Formats: sequence, C-alpha cells, structure tokens
Amino acid sequence: MNPPDREPLSPREALEIDMNIDNQGKTIDMTKFATSVRFLVKDGEVDAFMIVAREIPNVGEIHGLFAKTGDRTFVTTTIFESEQALIDARPKMIGKLDKLRKYLEEITPELDVTDPVSGPIFCET
Repeated sequence: MNPPDREPLSPREALEIDMNIDNQGKTIDMTKFATSVRFLVKDGEVDAFMIVAREIPNVGEIHGLFAKTGDRTFVTTTIFESEQALIDARPKMIGKLDKLRKYLEEITPELDVTDPVSGPIFCET
C-alpha cells in the first residue's frame, strides 16, 4: 500500500487510515453509537437494583444490556443506530437513570453516581 519511496506507516497511521475497514477489507458502518455507564450500587441494594433494572423499558436502542462486574459494581452498554439517535434518547436515558438513582452510591466526588462514556462503534464481532 505504501509507494516504494515512502516509509512504512506507523501502527497509529495505519489505524487512522483504515479505521473503517475490517480485517477482511470490508467497509464498516461507523454510524452506530454505543454508550456505557458504570455504577456502584449501595450495600444491601443489589437485588433491588437488579429487579428495577430488568423492568426498565427500551428507550430507542438497538440493543442494551446490564452486566454485573463485581459484588456491587455494574455496567450498562447500549447501542444506537446513530449518534443522533443516542442524543434523541438522552432524556429517556436520564429517566432510566432516575429510576435507579436511589440504589446508587457515589463512585467518586468528581463522577458522582455514574461513569459514562460513549462513541462510534468501529468493530463488531
């Protein structure tokens, strides 16, 4: 892929160029967006948290899940068709969080009770 007079690409440069190409050379649809939120549940509230989490309806996502990552730690990952779909769902996602908030403990003073991240999906397996 490099012209003979050009130095090979660094792994970082290759990643930037091929960011939307999978390992079989097919273009990846990078319009889907994911959001993940980490929670710390109050001591003694894990069962109640899990019951309420199971009852929360879909807010427009393609797929969503909750995972128990420790005795009192959980993460939810939600996939949307696009960044705009995620933005449009934010009020409902906040409503979802409000149903869980009374079960949550502050993670840190900076984070409060959630540690959210989101971004475009670049690889699906």
